[in-house]
Amino acid sequence: MILIIISGRFVTNRIKLQLRLIIINKTDFHRSRFTPMFPGKLHRKPHLPTLLGRIVATGLYTFMLMLIAEKLPAKAAVGADGARASHGYTVGTALAYPSTFTHFRSAAPGSNRSCDLRLSTITNFDSLNPWIIRGRYAPGIFEFLYDSLLETSVDELQAGYGLVAQSVTVSPDRHTATFTLRPDARFHDGQQITADDVLFTSEVMRTSGRPFWRSLLRDMTVEVMSDMVVRVTFPDDGDPSDILAFGALPVLPKHYWATRDFGDVTLEIPLGSGPYKITEVEPGQFIRFDRVDDYWAEQLPVRLGTNHFRSITYRYISDKSTRYLSFLRGDIDQLGIDDMRQWESYAGHDAIRQNNIKILSIPAWWPMGMNGFFFNLHDERFQDRRVRKALALLMPFDWVNETQLLSAFRRTSSFFGNTDHEASGVPTPAEQSLMKRFPEHFPPQAFSEAWTPLDASRTIRESLEKALALFEEAGWVYDESSAQLRRVRDGLPLNITVLTSSTTQDKIFAAWEGLLRRAGVAITLQRVDVSSFEHRYRNSDFEMVYRFYIPPVRPGDEQITMWGGPHLQEAGAETILGIDSPAVDDALTRLSLAQSEAERTLAATYLDRALQWGVYAVPTYQNSGTRTAYWADRIQPPTPVPLVGGAAGFWLCGGSDETRPLGG
Repeated sequence: MILIIISGRFVTNRIKLQLRLIIINKTDFHRSRFTPMFPGKLHRKPHLPTLLGRIVATGLYTFMLMLIAEKLPAKAAVGADGARASHGYTVGTALAYPSTFTHFRSAAPGSNRSCDLRLSTITNFDSLNPWIIRGRYAPGIFEFLYDSLLETSVDELQAGYGLVAQSVTVSPDRHTATFTLRPDARFHDGQQITADDVLFTSEVMRTSGRPFWRSLLRDMTVEVMSDMVVRVTFPDDGDPSDILAFGALPVLPKHYWATRDFGDVTLEIPLGSGPYKITEVEPGQFIRFDRVDDYWAEQLPVRLGTNHFRSITYRYISDKSTRYLSFLRGDIDQLGIDDMRQWESYAGHDAIRQNNIKILSIPAWWPMGMNGFFFNLHDERFQDRRVRKALALLMPFDWVNETQLLSAFRRTSSFFGNTDHEASGVPTPAEQSLMKRFPEHFPPQAFSEAWTPLDASRTIRESLEKALALFEEAGWVYDESSAQLRRVRDGLPLNITVLTSSTTQDKIFAAWEGLLRRAGVAITLQRVDVSSFEHRYRNSDFEMVYRFYIPPVRPGDEQITMWGGPHLQEAGAETILGIDSPAVDDALTRLSLAQSEAERTLAATYLDRALQWGVYAVPTYQNSGTRTAYWADRIQPPTPVPLVGGAAGFWLCGGSDETRPLGG
């Protein structure tokens, strides 16, 4: 038996958190001033989403592992020791599909499988290694190239069914999970997938993988029990969803990587095990995946009736207008619509008028979170809430939405939007009793009204006057000779740089920048590639940052990494945003100590209100769902549409069986 200890830290954090709750309630907090920007040790499961379109599908796939399962009836075998052996796993009480299920309800066995799919990507790539932080990896690798122990269900939340694993046995306390692998599971070179491959994957991802995997795997113990059996032990303070997260870990071939450097940025076509393999790559142009003819899992219930496309090609098109026009010309088959104003400008196009192009609209089922411009409170200029509030006062969101975005968006207002933990309306008596203990954080109106984002659209003159008054209270005055806002004590102008890797904020930023300029504030965007963005974000190397925080529906200890002050961090750790608030820390501690869903909900809504009134971000906007345009004669969405939306593997061929050349 091979035993690998992934982490030697098994100290129960709950005792520490109980002590912290006492400290929060009885001790005055000391707020640090400027803190140097350096990387800190992360808590488990940090949420570090990027903003690029090429990883939206991957991001949704990842946070789906954090959602609460629908409680639908199904049976699972129970051993003498109480452990459950099952064809799948759910965080809820039961799986939706029984062990005898033949395929997912949105799958279509026997459908046409002779067409090709052509997509576009807005991000250039220089690597086929998506597991490391370095490089810009090509799209499609996560989705098509590798198989995992469990396949996430598309019809229920927080559930997975056996793929490489034929069964999973979970202990009653959910601290151990034993995966028994299928003997016929194979990599594309024909070599069997074994427990050693699972062990290798967990170890190399822990030491060299992306932050999510490193953090997730850090506190797990992985044991190889036999060639086809692996057991995973989870920490005492772990979350039941960790089992799903481990099950979703793509299994990498140990023998392939034995002669290669896992940390290399490379364009060598990697060895996979999934339904597709890479056949052509031209960096800066396209990547093509071809369906594997003798795919080992073709007839499994989690795969039967899926993967209808003979080939899938992603073509790199960086410019939005070019991408839209390429779609309308028929060069690509499917297009995510992220700019309704621009899409509406093409309403007279023949293909749209003749109904050859249709749109699939899917309401948001996922947590919406907070999208906006976040402050780095390690920067002393932003440690005064009056400065943050003054800057937020000058955001003209409503005007931009109405005049430039066709009112297609709604303002982001909650850090837990579209979940049961979203703070809305007037605080409940229970929330108010917690809030009253921190009057310096919650103003009087916080107890009698719902928090709404500040907006200058219809009160520009009044908003400018209020903002300048707040700046003056905080020690900043407008210098008419230079038309700049300057700090009284040293004459420092208020110049701000916003870090981003996206273009989605450009229109609203331009309007905000115009009003800020009238107040004497100079603000600029600094756009970097995704690798640089992630590195600088993790190391707090920014003044402000544009990002989309996507929360889990069942929040827990991971929130400490995002919002907790130094009193809640492990020794030597730094939070990315530098928030140091007694009210926020109190909410975080209560969330970590929650024993029931009612306690968790109360703590989370309390945390949401603490973050809202703390003005730690200037909210922008979010979609109420997704809109996907497609050529109806070429491809069709599945029926019914899966709960998780337009899962690529379930889309169908349209009416034409013709083979189209790669270039169009």
